[in-house]
Amino acid sequence: TTFEVADNALDPLGLPMSTYTPRTTLLLQHLQTRLQTLTVAGGYRTNVGNNVSLEREQAQDADAPLASVRMLSFEYSDGQVLPERTCQVQIEVAVPCTVANAGPEVAEAIEDVFELFRVPTSVALTTGVEAYIATAESAALERPETAIAVLAQIGLVAVISEP
Repeated sequence: TTFEVADNALDPLGLPMSTYTPRTTLLLQHLQTRLQTLTVAGGYRTNVGNNVSLEREQAQDADAPLASVRMLSFEYSDGQVLPERTCQVQIEVAVPCTVANAGPEVAEAIEDVFELFRVPTSVALTTGVEAYIATAESAALERPETAIAVLAQIGLVAVISEP
C-alpha cells in the first residue's frame, strides 16, 4: 500500500511530512548509535558495539560479538494532541564463547549495556522531541552445548514526548 502525502501536509511539530521520521525510528537509531560506543577501545569490557543492527541477526562470525535493537511494543497516551509514546525496546547481545566461559562472557556484555544505560536519562531525538530511557531488565538465554555464542536480552523502557 502506498500513501500519498499532500505537498503542504505538516507533522505535529509543524514540519513538512515529507521530512517526517517516525519518533520510534528516531529512538531505535539513537539506541543503535549509543550501542556502537561499546568497545574495548571506548573503555568497555566487550566489543559488542562493533556490530549493532536494528533487527535480530544470527551470529555469523564465532569470533565477533554483535547486538541488535528492536521495538517490542509501543502505546500512545490518551487525550493529547502530541501524545507520549511508551516503548518497550529489546537489546539482544550475542557473545562468542565456549562451554567454559559462557557465563562470564555474557555477564560482561550485560554489564556493558547496563553501564551505558545505568542512569535513567533524557535525550533529544530531534528538535522538540525527547526520550526518557531507563533499563528495565535482563536475562541470559539458555544455550545448547553446541552453540558458538551465548545470548542475552536487555529490556529498556523509553517514553517519547513532544512539548
